[in-house]
Amino acid sequence: AITKKKLPIIKQIVTYIEQHYEKPISLEEVAKVFSVSPFYVSKIIKNNLGKSFTDIVNECRIEKAKNLLKAHVRIKEVVFCCGFQSQSYFSKMFKKLVGVSPKEYQDMFL
Repeated sequence: AITKKKLPIIKQIVTYIEQHYEKPISLEEVAKVFSVSPFYVSKIIKNNLGKSFTDIVNECRIEKAKNLLKAHVRIKEVVFCCGFQSQSYFSKMFKKLVGVSPKEYQDMFL
């Protein structure tokens, strides 16, 4: 159950992820920013959003990537701009979340 006390911090965490998605983000870093334990961050994300911390970060990055791909930014640049460490991991996550490869997605907007 979402209590009034938990809602602001979960919103703040998601906002923080949305503002820092282009660089590596760790659970530890986010916990430090909000002066809570990594376990707590993990738990409130799971309880409120039904997903893991990594899922939330990846989903945010993929949403940003979709916008860049629509704007015909080169895939290599999209990977870099969205905070992914490798093109293969990006492609794997993109296909898992969107259902098509980054190239196939971009081609839909040509």
